[in-house]
Amino acid sequence: MNIEDLESRLQEITYWCRLIHAEPEKKEAISYLYVHTQLLLDELQNKKPTNQVIHQK
Repeated sequence: MNIEDLESRLQEITYWCRLIHAEPEKKEAISYLYVHTQLLLDELQNKKPTNQVIHQK
């Protein structure tokens, strides 16, 4: 995982955390946060290629 991919993943996770904090009634945001966090963990553990990206905001 290169630095750009890591920064992108962290930005996605930060986005969902902020949305959950700002709008806790948006329950689907928790699912997206989980997915993006799991993708980051998988990539860090080399379980999935870095080109598998889910961009949905």
